[in-house]
Amino acid sequence: SGPDGDQHDKTQLGLADGEFVEQLQELTGEFEEDGSDPVVYQFKITLDGIKPPIWRRLQTPSDFTLESLSDMIQAVMGWEGGHLHAFEIDGEVYGPSDPADWDDEALDECDYGLDDLVLSAKTRFKYRYDFGDDWSHTVVLEKILPWKPEDGPVCVTGRRACPPED
Repeated sequence: SGPDGDQHDKTQLGLADGEFVEQLQELTGEFEEDGSDPVVYQFKITLDGIKPPIWRRLQTPSDFTLESLSDMIQAVMGWEGGHLHAFEIDGEVYGPSDPADWDDEALDECDYGLDDLVLSAKTRFKYRYDFGDDWSHTVVLEKILPWKPEDGPVCVTGRRACPPED
């Protein structure tokens, strides 16, 4: 535990050790190679409407796409990825690329990197997962940190396991 009682044990996050590491390693391979160094975004993701709160703190390179951020959120929250999801950011909705699975008005999350969104510290947006169960999350960009070559996506800390899928 950290000084404020944060749990660092991956089992507290609702993922088996192997699953957690495997999912984050897959995400690490998705950086865009554009020649510039990204910054690191530190997000706090809180599952809405649950008391005491269920939350995770993530650090991710700013060159991640929204699709990669969604995959990371699902991994650290313990969701299996079998349901639709959407981001709601500054009045725009971003979702999966397959129009058969999604609203034609939504922007393709694969086409938007975090860098493209011009985020600043304290920016808030919504992430919804499983529209049937309607798991709504508040995402807050807590900090923007300098990038180091060893930086990759990581769940820094979190509290409480998520409800099971379905």
